[in-house]
Amino acid sequence: EWDLTMLDDYEHHPGLVKIGSRVVFRENKKNRSLEANEIECALGKITPFDSEWEQATKIALCAASTHLSLVRHFNWVHLAGGAQLAIATRNGLPTNHPLFRLLWPYIYGTLQSNDMVTRGQMARGGDFETTFSFTFKGMCDLFDDTYRQYRHSVNDPETEGKSRGLHGAGFDTPTQDNLEQLFDVMHEFVRDYLGVFFPQQATGAQDVRNDRHTKAWLRELN
Repeated sequence: EWDLTMLDDYEHHPGLVKIGSRVVFRENKKNRSLEANEIECALGKITPFDSEWEQATKIALCAASTHLSLVRHFNWVHLAGGAQLAIATRNGLPTNHPLFRLLWPYIYGTLQSNDMVTRGQMARGGDFETTFSFTFKGMCDLFDDTYRQYRHSVNDPETEGKSRGLHGAGFDTPTQDNLEQLFDVMHEFVRDYLGVFFPQQATGAQDVRNDRHTKAWLRELN
């Protein structure tokens, strides 16, 4: 199921239907996929046989796209995920450290871009308030609450997929499979890169686990 009923808790613009919704899916064993079977929203509990099904699906899609854009993308990727990684890397590693050099292309400009989006899109009267259903207060309350819900495990697709019960679920998961394949490529690249500077057979200070800068970076990140 999708359960985004919590979106009803945040102040909406006057005259708009609240978008909080819950979608229950069922498995189509024939084509190994999931199909929406029931939507609970401002219209009540709606099934595909009800005349309001099309409107209910629009409300549910609004909830999904809003949560994806504001929470999962801006709040979690940019603020809770990207910003913390950039801060920890800047504070915990010297600029000539192998980890710093590896991460720098990915975090360069992160804080600047986050600040730019905050000023232009999150600010009162900005794109977020004028595009989505929430008032400025409702949006800020949503950001405050969901920031604390960010799980760093989303950066490991296999771990995240297992926690959501996607492995061996019985239906096809092409997006999950693709994420895990991409992660494996990147993970192998990082292992090869770090192996040049911290050989696995090394002991003492050369071991990445004993590297004081790496330890400082991990402490800062945590």
